[in-house]
Amino acid sequence: MNSTDTTTAHGRILSIEVRSRKVGYAVVDRRKYLVDWGIRTFVAPENTLSHRKMSVLLSSFRPRTILVSGMSGRDHRNEETVRLLIALVKRHARPLSILVKTISKPSIKAHFAENGQLSKHEIAGVVVSAFPELGWHMPRKRKAWQSESSAQLIFDAVALIIVHLARTETSVVWSAPGDE
Repeated sequence: MNSTDTTTAHGRILSIEVRSRKVGYAVVDRRKYLVDWGIRTFVAPENTLSHRKMSVLLSSFRPRTILVSGMSGRDHRNEETVRLLIALVKRHARPLSILVKTISKPSIKAHFAENGQLSKHEIAGVVVSAFPELGWHMPRKRKAWQSESSAQLIFDAVALIIVHLARTETSVVWSAPGDE
């Protein structure tokens, strides 16, 4: 193994944001390079196609760590389907010895609130400042009656990565847009 190959030496992080029928994901290597991102549809977590899709996702990126957001009491996602999808992630990760970490929704919000980012739109701004390649995907600020953009799944997945890296690497400093 080449000692300069930090992707192999330290592994990739796959972040998965689960909704009732869709999964947003983002992958970073240990150099904090955004390798890939996207959205996958999982109609029924227990069917063969869902198992195949999860297997392909894990084998394509070979992560060392998978991040998922936990369920909270005020969660609007379809609880049973989301729990089944998270269980599917864990079931596929276990035989591959991939560490699965759950980060609670309140701790994600608290992390960004420390710097004044309270809304999903403000958090998306932090995501874009950390990963400018996502700028053209940034969802517009929505009104209360509008449904959430599918692209928000990607931004929620990257926000998980930012929180995880901020917790695990003291040398990583994420700043809000406009910060000096």
